[in-house]
Order: sequence, then C-alpha cells, then structure tokens
Amino acid sequence: MGWYMAMAVITALGLALVVYSKSELATATTTTTAPAKHAWFVALSVDICGTVQPPLAPNANYGAVPVHTQGSGVIRVETSAQGKSGPTLGSFVLHYPGMVLHSNELQMPHGKLWVNGDKCGNKAGSVQATTWHDPVALNGTTVSGDPSSIELHNLQLITIGFVPSGTHLARPARSVITAMQNANLQAEAPTTTAAPSSAPPSSLPTAPSSVTPSSVTPSSSTVPVTIPSSSGAPAKGTSGSAGSTG
Repeated sequence: MGWYMAMAVITALGLALVVYSKSELATATTTTTAPAKHAWFVALSVDICGTVQPPLAPNANYGAVPVHTQGSGVIRVETSAQGKSGPTLGSFVLHYPGMVLHSNELQMPHGKLWVNGDKCGNKAGSVQATTWHDPVALNGTTVSGDPSSIELHNLQLITIGFVPSGTHLARPARSVITAMQNANLQAEAPTTTAAPSSAPPSSLPTAPSSVTPSSVTPSSSTVPVTIPSSSGAPAKGTSGSAGSTG
C-alpha cells in the first residue's frame, strides 16, 4: 500500500508540472523589438592641398568623450551628446588630440598647421568645408563661416579642406561611407526574444513502471499443492486443509 501511495503522489505531481509547463508555453511569445538609438554616425574626409588625408585613428580617449571616432573616417555621436541643437564638428575636434579646426586654420594630428594664405603649390589656400545631408545626396552645400560650427546629424557626409579658392571638395570615399552605413545598421539591429522550448523539462517525474514489484508477489502460502488421498487417487487441496485429510 505504501508503494502504491508513493507512486500516486509522484504521478499527480508530474501531471501538475506538465499542466503548468503547457500553460507557460501558451502565454510565451517571440518578440522582435528595435532598441533605442544610442548613436549617430557621420562620415568625415579631410583634403589638404588636393590630397585626401588618411582616416583619423580611433580616439585615445574613446570611452571618455561623447563625440569621437572609432577609425575608418566615421564619427560616432553618443546619445548623451544629442541635445536640441545637436553636437557640432567643433565638439569632435575639441576632444581629438592634435587636431585644430577654425575658420582660418586647419591642422591634422602630427601635421602642419595650415593658416589662410599659406600656399598650396603656387596658389593661396584657405579653410573650406562642404556637407551632404545623406549618403545618396550628390550635391553638397558649401559651408560659410567657421566649419567647426557645423551641426552633426545621422548619416551626414562632411569634407573639410585647406585648398585654393574655387576648389571642388569631393564627398568622402566610398569605403568611409560604407563604414558609416554599417555602423548605423549595427546600432539599429533589432533584438529577438525567443519563446521557450516546447519540450517538457527533463526533470519531470515519469509514470511508474507497469512491472509489479516483487514485494507484492502473492505469498507462497496461497500456492495450490497436491496431497495424496487415501484411495490412492490424487486429490487437490491447499496446505491449509492438509490437517483434515485422513
């Protein structure tokens, strides 16, 4: 009786766990959500006297400033730097060691300080800048005044240069634009929450075996035995009636 009661309790517990598991699966769903935008990305190119400069190396103070570059010519603007008016190109230059940008001077890290009037070949040069609103815009906008005041926005293209007056500043290289677009796609990648597996937990108890344990095998005292009768013919009886046979 104790063994049967134990099996009944285990079976009831197992069924209860299965029912609970199925109810959880019924309410679980797979959701795909777009994360909050944490950064903008801007493509930057620098032209000095007709020579496009290599992309700036990643900021040495990368984690400490909200407007920085990870390399490949891409400026990253963290959410913390995005106010109503937006961060400016000057805020990037300010935190990039060795770089100078004003309306009358331009310097790349470890490079020469170019001041308006310095010669590019035999022509006087000056600081200039052109912007493009997005990667598909072909016609840029020439910036008047201090290029450090250019407000940054997502997927913008900027080329600054020290070149003779009337020089056409080209868009950033295709490799730089591609790097900017890839960075933006990674920042916007959705996250997927998968529903739990429909398989029941491996720890659920199983139903008791159908094999009857030896502990409940009928007693040997109930097994029929054959006792010879007085007439010599075999007679059937039980061990309990042997004493009355005569």
